[in-house]
Amino acid sequence: MSRKESEQEQQTDVVVEIPIDRIFPNPHQPRKTFDPVRLQELADSIREHGVQQAIVVRALDQDKGTYELVMGERRLRACKLLQKETIPAVVRKEMADEVSQELALIENLQREDLTPIDEARGLSDLADLYGGDLKKVAERVSKSQLHVEERIALLGLPEEVQAHIDQGRINLAQAKVILELESNVQIEAANRVIKLNLTANELRGRMQRFLKKEGSDTGGRQSQPGSVTYNQLTSILVKLYDGLDSYDFSLLGDQNKRTTLKKQMTLVSRVLETALSQLESNRIPEEESEGAGEPDESRELTGQGV
Repeated sequence: MSRKESEQEQQTDVVVEIPIDRIFPNPHQPRKTFDPVRLQELADSIREHGVQQAIVVRALDQDKGTYELVMGERRLRACKLLQKETIPAVVRKEMADEVSQELALIENLQREDLTPIDEARGLSDLADLYGGDLKKVAERVSKSQLHVEERIALLGLPEEVQAHIDQGRINLAQAKVILELESNVQIEAANRVIKLNLTANELRGRMQRFLKKEGSDTGGRQSQPGSVTYNQLTSILVKLYDGLDSYDFSLLGDQNKRTTLKKQMTLVSRVLETALSQLESNRIPEEESEGAGEPDESRELTGQGV
């Protein structure tokens, strides 16, 4: 059906009041998250002004008088909040499953308040409906094909990471970097973003360095996320000592940067306490220790000879 034909049909639509308890949800609704604040705002508006646009339903069982929602779930939910018994609706008596699914998806995908993952699910479902034609999907929702591809790609992330994205703890730029990483380090990367307040560029830099070291200096074994060698660790500790010892924190006026540093230092402090505890509890006889003999003064945290 062309847009013109659709508009002509809508002009002849008859709006009727139907019982809310006879309307069943659309199984193809991409939206899984509904902002309770915005929903309450809509309910308040409906209480004052009424439902300004009728929902669209299709008849399921005409004998029982049941319907399936096609368009207008937020309006329906808002009316339920108000404990209304009926809602104005346009009833499509004959509508194929594919048409119902397409209309439900497109109506929701054109809204601005979808979460990134809800949008990704909707675009993926629409792509399935169109036989994988992402160009057609982009045209139907008035988005670029690149936008469609990037959103659908989010569904390849672990569910834990997807949840962080929907909760706003990880933004889309950071998510794009996480997608570039091996699957076994994606959750680790997401946790670093959240704990250390890393930007997308900072995350890419850190994880690139980690990926380049994968499998090296580990005796042929695959290194785990965040693993380092003894030499790398001592070098890191020396640099950390030098940096903390030479930096004048009293000159740092940016409150956001001070907050970030305090958060990072708290995490480092906890890790150091755990490491020191492990070193104390796992002491081995000196003659059996690796590299026993004279201490290597270059490893001391003096900042000299490094």
